[in-house]
Amino acid sequence: MAVLLFKLFTLVCRTMARPLISYVTYYNRVKLQSSNGRVLNKIKVKLVQLGQIVNYYNTMINRKLFKLSTKDPIRPLTEDKALERGAEFVSEFIVYAILITLPIYELVKLSKSSTEKENEKENKMRKMRNELNHLVVENESIMNELEEIKDSVMKLRNQIREQKITNKL
Repeated sequence: MAVLLFKLFTLVCRTMARPLISYVTYYNRVKLQSSNGRVLNKIKVKLVQLGQIVNYYNTMINRKLFKLSTKDPIRPLTEDKALERGAEFVSEFIVYAILITLPIYELVKLSKSSTEKENEKENKMRKMRNELNHLVVENESIMNELEEIKDSVMKLRNQIREQKITNKL
């Protein structure tokens, strides 16, 4: 199943990279031949070198995977093919980087969001506990005052009874 998903992911990446590859190879073939820009020529040379390097390592990996002879020399690609291979590598690298970075970014963002929500809930709970503790203390204070008032009322009642009894006599 993992191999199938990997193949599907690779196919999607290559499909998404195709327009970029076509543009880069077209631009380097047609536009660079007509212009004398140093920077553009350097880019072309770097893409060709990169294409040759990718070809070399790809051939080495294929030889090891398929158990082919490693004694045969690896032939370099033509300049156009190397340019296309280099442009393909850069384009696929960009697409892979985007397709891998976006989900990771979203996961980090979601994680931060959930952490902030948890902190917010914890702060609300702490605030509610503090308010509850304050209310408990206030309630105890009121209960004590009520007890004092009750005692005072009882004393007053007793005094009034005593006065009534003394007045009757």
